[in-house]
Amino acid sequence: MIVWFKPRNDEEIELKMFDLRQDPKGKYRCHRIRNTIGEPYNLNKVEMAITDIWETKRNNLCLVTVSNKTEHKAFNKDGVVNNNFILDLDLGTLRESKFSFEQKYNDYLIDYINLGPICMFRTFYFQDGKVETTPVYYIDNET
Repeated sequence: MIVWFKPRNDEEIELKMFDLRQDPKGKYRCHRIRNTIGEPYNLNKVEMAITDIWETKRNNLCLVTVSNKTEHKAFNKDGVVNNNFILDLDLGTLRESKFSFEQKYNDYLIDYINLGPICMFRTFYFQDGKVETTPVYYIDNET
């Protein structure tokens, strides 16, 4: 599956796809899903940019994003601002991913790669002008 998208998706997420899974000639699909990431936090104006997308399981996509949820201090139940989402194309729903990272690194992702059943997120952080050693997270793609 090939997916392309506008980086900025404030009101609505629009994904265009060319799906080769069932037909070798491919099938074009376009999905428009309302951006609901601010609703659990009562945020009226949410700005979101998608930086990467991959399929975690059939018709479920992981969206790695940056958003203004951090500025609004939209902490989830774990005390983290989560900017990673799962988009269910069959249901047309968007939810926060079940994984998040330590708040210190959550907005400092330098690399993210889909590796099939898992994905890898490399973080970075600096303080007082010095780079710190930071973790690499390996996440089960089913979340």
